[in-house]
Amino acid sequence: MIQKSRLTPYLSRLELGADLPAWIEKLTAPAPAMASADAFILPRLDMVESEGSIRVTVELPGVAKSDVAVEVCGSTLYVKGRKQDASDADAVCHRQERQRGRFCRILLLPADVRPDAMSCELANGVLTIDLPKAATA
Repeated sequence: MIQKSRLTPYLSRLELGADLPAWIEKLTAPAPAMASADAFILPRLDMVESEGSIRVTVELPGVAKSDVAVEVCGSTLYVKGRKQDASDADAVCHRQERQRGRFCRILLLPADVRPDAMSCELANGVLTIDLPKAATA
């Protein structure tokens, strides 16, 4: 007697054996190229709070400093921009895996900060934003 589990409905849908190489190919294949030049990308980030400040680091490989805007409005941090590619318009692209397009990350800050004392640095494809905390009354 076969014992049913919570995975039984899902396992019965998978036809392994001869189809296994095809499944592996589908799972490991890169995402298809985005057809639109205005695609939306979501850069990865970290937000770390210390005693006196909040530091946000955002992965932005290939993004120019002039293509990034950082703004604090109240207790919200906005990181916006565009990742462009200087490709040759006459060339034929056979494979396109790198993401390009607009991005916008909106973060609710865990503490009040002083936006006027914010510092930003973009180096080696990583944007580092330091936000000193506001003095508490």
